[in-house]
Amino acid sequence: MDCYLTERQNNLIKSLVEGLENGTVKDEWILSTGGDSIRHIFGLNDDGNLWRDVWKGVTYGDFDAFVDCGLF
Repeated sequence: MDCYLTERQNNLIKSLVEGLENGTVKDEWILSTGGDSIRHIFGLNDDGNLWRDVWKGVTYGDFDAFVDCGLF
């Protein structure tokens, strides 16, 4: 299967590795949404730095791409 992610999407996925290994990224997330945007992701990491530093601005389209690639 061919999987095409943008550079930003690749960086989003790569940012999860350390957090999944050390437990700061949970295996289940809760999305806080408003309208068509994702405002916050609870469980992405305990102190919120990953959300603010890397994941701020993630879109539903990003998640669709991750699902299409079998990542989520």
